[in-house]
Amino acid sequence: RDPSSLASFVHEGATMDSVVVFVAAALLGAVTYAGTRGLKKLSRERDEVVRSVAGGVSVAFVILDLFVELAEGASSGSHAVVRAGPEPVHTVAVLLLVGMLGTFVLASWMAKRDDARSSYAVAVAPYLGYLVLVGATLVEEAHDGLVPLLLIWIAMAIHLSVLEHGLGERFAGQHGLRGALTSSAALLGGTALWTLASPDAAVFNLILALVAAATLLIAFRDELPSPQRARPGAVVAGAAAFAALQQLRWWL
Repeated sequence: RDPSSLASFVHEGATMDSVVVFVAAALLGAVTYAGTRGLKKLSRERDEVVRSVAGGVSVAFVILDLFVELAEGASSGSHAVVRAGPEPVHTVAVLLLVGMLGTFVLASWMAKRDDARSSYAVAVAPYLGYLVLVGATLVEEAHDGLVPLLLIWIAMAIHLSVLEHGLGERFAGQHGLRGALTSSAALLGGTALWTLASPDAAVFNLILALVAAATLLIAFRDELPSPQRARPGAVVAGAAAFAALQQLRWWL
């Protein structure tokens, strides 16, 4: 394993895995920002197509990645910390419900206040928590080799570009360059935390279950375009592209 404290990290030196994963996290932040800029430029010309492709990517991510991660981590993860039912799957379901209802109620309350800054904070807080977990995931994938790391990196670059673009569209006055830098800092923070401290897997899966609820809500409420505006072919293309990456991750 990587060093478990800052002192040992400094005195023993970073392992090759550590160097690679920190570079990967930094590049992911930069590529995500570049991807967001590209989507913004395209959306001026083909807004409906961009939104449809982004919606397909988001839905594919939720079903093929997030649901799978929650199912795999249920038995050894959140259920070991919080027993909200007789079986691990029951605990995950309850945590998802609690997280989704909490996010919805808070967002509804902020919307009624008509405070753009507060609404942005409600939207971006779970997203930053999710980015910390993405940074942690890069660390775990690096332990399995460069190929798994590369595949999750590509998948996350596509998915995060879509999410960042969505935030920029909904909160044009708040989520600019400063928001992108904050997102990159969250990615690097998650990478550093899991490299230096190596938290227990149960903690990771508990946080993931709660953050996933907000991600699900955002994906189906904000990222997926309405049937009237959607381009079905573009939605299918976005979902198929992400599904192809997931198939590579599963089989390689």
